[in-house]
Amino acid sequence: MDGNQNWHRFHPASILANITQQIIATVALAGLIVAVTRNLLTGHVSNNAQLWAPLAIAAFCALLMLGGPVLTWLTTDYHIGDDSVQLRERLFGITTRTIYYRNIHAINATSPLHLRPFSLVNLTISSAGTSEPSITLQAVPASLQLELEQRRERFCSAANHTTAHETDCPADQVNTRIVQPAPTPTSDQQTTSQSVSQQTGQPAFRASLRDIALYAITDIGMVVALLALLGIMQHFEDLLPNHVVRMAYGQVRHMFAIVFAHGTPAIAAAAVAVMALLMLISIGMNLIRYYGFALWRHGDDLVVTRGLVTRQTTTMPVSRIQTVVIKQSLLRRPFHLCTVEVGLSATLAGEDNADDTTASTTILPVVSERDVYRILSAILPDWQLRSPGNTLTITGRGLLRYYLFAPACFTACMIVLSAVLNVAIAPIRATWSAWITHLSIADISGWAIGILIVEAILIVLGVLNLWWRAIKNHCEGYDLVDARHIACTGATFWTRFTLFTTRARAQSAIRRTARWRERRGIERMDMPLFVRGGMDELRFTFLRRPDADRLERWFRG
Repeated sequence: MDGNQNWHRFHPASILANITQQIIATVALAGLIVAVTRNLLTGHVSNNAQLWAPLAIAAFCALLMLGGPVLTWLTTDYHIGDDSVQLRERLFGITTRTIYYRNIHAINATSPLHLRPFSLVNLTISSAGTSEPSITLQAVPASLQLELEQRRERFCSAANHTTAHETDCPADQVNTRIVQPAPTPTSDQQTTSQSVSQQTGQPAFRASLRDIALYAITDIGMVVALLALLGIMQHFEDLLPNHVVRMAYGQVRHMFAIVFAHGTPAIAAAAVAVMALLMLISIGMNLIRYYGFALWRHGDDLVVTRGLVTRQTTTMPVSRIQTVVIKQSLLRRPFHLCTVEVGLSATLAGEDNADDTTASTTILPVVSERDVYRILSAILPDWQLRSPGNTLTITGRGLLRYYLFAPACFTACMIVLSAVLNVAIAPIRATWSAWITHLSIADISGWAIGILIVEAILIVLGVLNLWWRAIKNHCEGYDLVDARHIACTGATFWTRFTLFTTRARAQSAIRRTARWRERRGIERMDMPLFVRGGMDELRFTFLRRPDADRLERWFRG
């Protein structure tokens, strides 16, 4: 975030458009508040108060409508550099969005009626990312569009002359020719695997029934199987007569009563039986999806075949692979197993849902940690895939308090609110004993129990969020493999991942920091990727400014 650059504010005419948007959003709400206030004050205060209260509310809304756009105009500026366009917002925090000329896919200019007398336009500069891919410049000179197009053309022309193997223009202009690197003397096994999979057509990986069973058993998607089972039951409930449904529910309640009557061993046995049923359902679903799974490299394509009932063959050009993601869920980590997926520049046609799309972009459903990089090096040698290891920079090291502050505050608020509610429902505490004795909620207010349940759920979610943020703090990092390639590590809620991509796939750089973190040099950073489906950005929740500067220099090239 260079403060010495020549930043420009938008033309003051942009305030008018923002005020118009604020009026549309505020007038209806202000009218509702005034009406409710008059009704509440009628009969309780003097006539003067009934008159001044709506006027005060109207004045406050007018201040919001006028003050908000003016503050936004004062704290928003843009910079046209030699290699990029930047937009900076400084209202509450500092957010800087950067799109380099090589990543510009479209420049759209609109000229509203109120801007025409000043020869101004609104420019929308779009990249190919799916997450915050655009920058909008309001009320800028009309000549700026032509200037940006000329700068982009000059930048891409210079990049084409200086780059031999990869163009830094948008991803849809990337050369599809694959340059196979010469094998090194220490990669005999890799060279053999590559020659086998590409010359003889032998698959580089074939999933056995054991592999599919391991994938199914360690799949957190078993919960989806339970939800599917509940959905089927709900469907039958709509089809069956009411007396049959009541009888079925009666049998279920009777079965639960028997299980609970036999104590802890029976409850544990029932839980094991339910888990076994879920595993069987998951194994069946994944056998239908992945039976006969095979992967091989055929020329410049990756070919995947799979399916039991419906045999599917997916061909993915290597040049169109945007990302390679190695995932390891919470259940697979003890077994040292992982899954490999690829991100593409387009969604696969003919896929009906997200599960099918994920299955089609999965090139290794389940593979051991010690074999994953050997197989990937054989089928994708030009990606230089290797374990980050000691070269990995953990961006969250020493920043745990920033990761945990927000969820800790949320959890603390939920605990305090729960305590307040417990005091508030003290008059009905006497009915708790009857409720516990007779297993009936007829003697206690339903709303009180509902509030307690909601509070308990929110507290549990807060604790889980703390746990997740702690994992992100431990996992988030990056490794600049070379001038083109980057490896990023991180975590979603249940899964750790390592993502590999190239500089040409990143579309923009977004840096954020709050006022209270700016002096300490702590920022957030996002890099949207040209990916359709799957992970579509490089995200660093918190990192120090030197790391952010290093990543931006790598992105600049």
